[in-house]
Amino acid sequence: MKKIIVILLIVLVATMVTGCKESDGVKFKKEYESLNNKEAFSPDYKYSKVNIPKDNKIIYKSDSEIIDVIKNETAVIYFGFNSCPWCRSMIENLIEVTDNLDISNVYYVDVKDIRDTLEITEDGNILRTKSWTPAYRELLTLLDEHLDYYVITDKDGNEVETKEKRIYAPNVVVVKDGKVLGLTTGVSDNLENPFGEIDESMKKESYDMLYELIKEIKPSNSCSHGAC
Repeated sequence: MKKIIVILLIVLVATMVTGCKESDGVKFKKEYESLNNKEAFSPDYKYSKVNIPKDNKIIYKSDSEIIDVIKNETAVIYFGFNSCPWCRSMIENLIEVTDNLDISNVYYVDVKDIRDTLEITEDGNILRTKSWTPAYRELLTLLDEHLDYYVITDKDGNEVETKEKRIYAPNVVVVKDGKVLGLTTGVSDNLENPFGEIDESMKKESYDMLYELIKEIKPSNSCSHGAC
């Protein structure tokens, strides 16, 4: 009898643990809000405050998992990371746009650690100081025509364009039935300092950039902007 009770308790606890597993939406909210008003790379710069709803539609995907999505699905894919100030400037708009367009989910790929890093040596050569993951390399091929070239800066502050493409952060990609429709940063062209104030015109520009791309996969029976 005691053994049966013990087994039942173990099953009950396991069920409770499984049932209490943190959702991706809650995980994303905690991840991004954890840096609110925190110091960035110096005391003069602080991460902007973002407010992420708990019921957001973020679904985490690895670099290898997202390859299959790009090849076969209809989806919105967000490449970014929580300490990217440019990402923080547009993430609330991305969530709002996808809500307004009734997009079922947004696939999120943290690109911070999957990309390579290039630097210019003292003699002017380009050196790869960190390699990419195999999946990231394949992503560059899949998204090639939509990506910008990887630009690095030398010791004198001069920009040097490499011969490689790059998935910058943020990059929002929309695919439909396995075909890439387009890409946008979702960042206002007028935003020069992502650590500074973002005015209403910048927010609107960011929203519109995202809306114009994502509306291409809006469900046919959905409404937006409060009207059908």
